[in-house]
Amino acid sequence: MAIYIPVDTSIRKAIVYLRNPHNHPMYPKTKPSTEEKGQLRKAINAAGKRGLTVRKLINGIVSRFSSSN
Repeated sequence: MAIYIPVDTSIRKAIVYLRNPHNHPMYPKTKPSTEEKGQLRKAINAAGKRGLTVRKLINGIVSRFSSSN
């Protein structure tokens, strides 16, 4: 990463240049357990695979969980 700032201190802007930007989150440090993989498979089957995205899956899991409380 490189940050460029103006010499004139009255200009309150900077340019940030990312050399290798990524638009996805970092991978988790640990792999899911067998139980967690099973829970994920159940959630995917319940949500349906067609048009499924991570956001839809997470929102579906959260809404089901919060509505059961």
